[in-house]
Amino acid sequence: MFVTTLWVLAVATWATARCEGTGGRPLVSVWGVDPGDYDPQHTSNPLAQEIFRHVCEPLFYRDFAGSIHGLLAEDEVAYSEGGRRVTVRLREGITFHDGTPLDAAVVQASFERLQRLGLSPLVNDLRDVTVTAQPDGRSVVFTLPQPDYEFVRLVLTSSYAAIVSSRAEDGAEPGFVAGTGPYRFAPVLYHPGCSLTLARNAGYRWSPAHIHRLTFRFEQDRDARLELLLDGDACLLSLSRQHESAVAALPRFRRYTATGGVTYLGFNFQHPRWQDIRARQALALALDKSALAAGGPFWVADTPLAPNAIGYDPRAAAFGYGYDPERSRALLAEVAFDTEAEIVLLIPESNTYRELAAAVQQQLAAVGLT
Repeated sequence: MFVTTLWVLAVATWATARCEGTGGRPLVSVWGVDPGDYDPQHTSNPLAQEIFRHVCEPLFYRDFAGSIHGLLAEDEVAYSEGGRRVTVRLREGITFHDGTPLDAAVVQASFERLQRLGLSPLVNDLRDVTVTAQPDGRSVVFTLPQPDYEFVRLVLTSSYAAIVSSRAEDGAEPGFVAGTGPYRFAPVLYHPGCSLTLARNAGYRWSPAHIHRLTFRFEQDRDARLELLLDGDACLLSLSRQHESAVAALPRFRRYTATGGVTYLGFNFQHPRWQDIRARQALALALDKSALAAGGPFWVADTPLAPNAIGYDPRAAAFGYGYDPERSRALLAEVAFDTEAEIVLLIPESNTYRELAAAVQQQLAAVGLT
C-alpha cells in the first residue's frame, strides 16, 4: 500500500503580479496528460477531477477540519427510518452556467444520470440508492439499501457527486457540462492535447473568484514540464522526486506538500484463486513496496489508513508483509497456482498509475506471474 504525496511549487511573485484584472494572465498549472473527458459523471480520471471540481459542485463539502457544510444544499441533514432515509434541502437562488435553475428535480436527474452511465467511482456507493425529488421543489430524499449515517460525508461531499445541469448530454466529448461553480468550461479556450482554460463565473453566488482564468497546460515530457515552470510560463507544478532538489534552493518558489489517500492492491474474490489467503500473501511478498513508491509521488503505507486519517496507528505496521520473492514463489507452488493464467489489474485513468502498474507487472513477472 502507498500513500500519495504531492509536491507543488508556486511562483509567488508571478501569481500576484500577473493574475489580476480581466485582461491579466491566467493562473497556469502544468500536467502530464490531457484527460480528454471532463464530465464528472463519465470519468474516474483524478486529473479530470482536479479540473472539473472548479466547475461543478456537490451538495456538501468538508472543510479543512473535516466538518461537513452545505454547498448546494443547506447545512442541516435529516436522517430517518433508522438511517436508511436521508433528506437534504437545497439552497435557493442557485443557477447553472447554462441558466438552468437548481431544484430537486435536477438533483434527482443528475444522480440518475450518474447511475445510468455507470462510469463514476461512486457507482458502487450509489448502487440500490433511490433519489427522489419532493413536491416542494427543494427537498431531496436519498433512500439507502441499509442504514448509513456516513452517507453524506463519504458520498455527497465527493467531487464525483457534483450536480450537473439537466441539459448535459450523455457521453458527449469532451464532457463540458454546465455546473454551478466559480469557473465554467469555455469550448473556444480548449486546445485538445495542449491546454484547457476555465473562465470565471462572474455570477457565482458566493463571490466571484479573484483569479479570472485558470489554465491547465498538458506536457507529457517530465523535463519539459519543469522548464515551463523555470521559464515563467507556468506557476504550479506537481514535482517528481528527481526534480524536487533542482528547485528547492530557488527563492522564487514556494514548496507545498499534500498527502492523498492510500493506494492498495485489492483482490476479486469472485475468482476462486484469490480465495486462498496464501495466494494473496504470495502477491504481497512479490512486490517491493519501497521500489514502487520511489517511482512515483508515494511513500510506503504502514497501515490501511493514511497518517492523517482517524484511527491511524503505526503499530499496525508490524503485521504487514515485506519483500520476499523466494517466499512468494514457495507459496505459489504450495497452492498449485496457475502461473499461466492471465491476471487483470484495473487502475485509475492516470499516467502515474499506468507507470505504477507497469512496475507491478514487472515485479510479478519476476516470480513467474503474467
